[in-house]
Amino acid sequence: IAFVVAGVAQAACDVHALKRDATIFVANVRSAEQIMTKVAAKGKLVSVRDSCEALQFEMEEGLAFCHKLKTKYFVSQMLTSGRDCEKFKDLSESISRSLVVIAAAASIEAHDIITNDFEQGIALQDKIKELGGAAAIAADPEKKALCLEFMKASDALIISAVDEVHRAVKLESRKSQKKMDQILEQSRASTKVLEDQVANLTKMMEVLLKQRVGAAGLEVADDGGTTIGDALSNGDGDANANQSEVEKQVAQKMDGAMSSAVVRDLMSRMPVGDTEAERIEVVGKYGLNTEDITDLIGDSDLHALTDLAVAHFGVTNSYVGTIDANRQTCVSFTAGGMDNEAAKYAMDAAWFPNIVSNCKHVVKKNDLVQANGSFAGEMEAMPNLTFDDYAALAQAGHTECARFMPALGAVMADTENLVPDTTLVPIDGPNPHGDKGMTYGAVRAFLKVLGDTGDAHYSGAPIQIEGQTVATFCVLDNKKRSDIDPSKMKEFAEKAGAVLVERARRRGVNAAA
Repeated sequence: IAFVVAGVAQAACDVHALKRDATIFVANVRSAEQIMTKVAAKGKLVSVRDSCEALQFEMEEGLAFCHKLKTKYFVSQMLTSGRDCEKFKDLSESISRSLVVIAAAASIEAHDIITNDFEQGIALQDKIKELGGAAAIAADPEKKALCLEFMKASDALIISAVDEVHRAVKLESRKSQKKMDQILEQSRASTKVLEDQVANLTKMMEVLLKQRVGAAGLEVADDGGTTIGDALSNGDGDANANQSEVEKQVAQKMDGAMSSAVVRDLMSRMPVGDTEAERIEVVGKYGLNTEDITDLIGDSDLHALTDLAVAHFGVTNSYVGTIDANRQTCVSFTAGGMDNEAAKYAMDAAWFPNIVSNCKHVVKKNDLVQANGSFAGEMEAMPNLTFDDYAALAQAGHTECARFMPALGAVMADTENLVPDTTLVPIDGPNPHGDKGMTYGAVRAFLKVLGDTGDAHYSGAPIQIEGQTVATFCVLDNKKRSDIDPSKMKEFAEKAGAVLVERARRRGVNAAA
């Protein structure tokens, strides 16, 4: 819910339409956040879990709706302004109903939710009627200019309110940090992790929602009303008699591309554990951040464990992957059926952005995850983003995706395998592992696994230190399996964890020592 609140506040500040109504809605969402914080401080949230889930549902609907307003341009604003105004009111009323129950659980007074002041959309709708309707405006540059001026004048009245929202967001962030320190007794570093996590998820959600809009055939890059405007009028500039059908199609496309269901689906594809801040703290304490694990890559004791797992379970691959805040690194990867060590351990040092790895679901669950499916498609109960999604994130500046995707592309471009397997893959950024860095051979092996469209199996067990998943012990097979013993997987993970702790002790890491 904290993530959704931040997302709503950010998206609402940047909407192209109904800025005043969006500002009121942000105030309602912030009010909900304050009530949640108070109820949490009294330890009562668990008693109203159903109401919290209902509130989250409405918040997700609000987040999707604000992103829709961010991507709507002149003509689509005219078509749907009245409907959008009512949507803000309906969402606020639903949030209010959930908050009444949540507040009552802790015997606190719920703040008033504003439900009657959403009027900017209605005013715009009246202006459109005055000018002869959406089709007439789309076909007449002078009327379009008049309507745009009206919208700008309306927005100018609430510029200061939007600025106030920006200030309020920053203020609430500081307040939230203080409350988290008091309630959870977290260190400043842990709080920073939570703030970064929310900011990162918010940015990724915005990029991926735009990706969905593009897939639906709606313009998101420029205005001009070209696509929708052409549909509203014929070549002579006369109004299209079927205008209501055009409006319906625009609404359906936008609703399908940006809905609470899409938000929830995307969140399931980039899950983050409830104790991520604590987990990252333990990763650092035991020297398991990316820049600190060079000596673990190809470790003989870890190789022995992944070798044994391949033989014991009769699988094609087994690996140990450390997981810090940003990426997963295979410190030991055994490929079965290879007749030389170079091929057998080719994927040692292979790394992936956390958002790409299947193991993110193990981290989220903090427990064993087993699934059948296709590595090139979907695994059961382990939803992932698409290749196009990762490319969009890389294009938008997601640091790890922006480093990983070009490296992947460089290897894929070498279709005749002219570059030796032992050659280091060019990475745009630091290579903390030197000669032990990711090689062409590692990426080729990864692509071979990823490109397999046939049946496959994944079992991943959390490697836990101080109760937090700092790495995973995994086995992969090129066929469906239902006989991988969960208790044996956990036994392997426990042994791998002992190796990681021992290596940390040898390196003089304070926590392990």
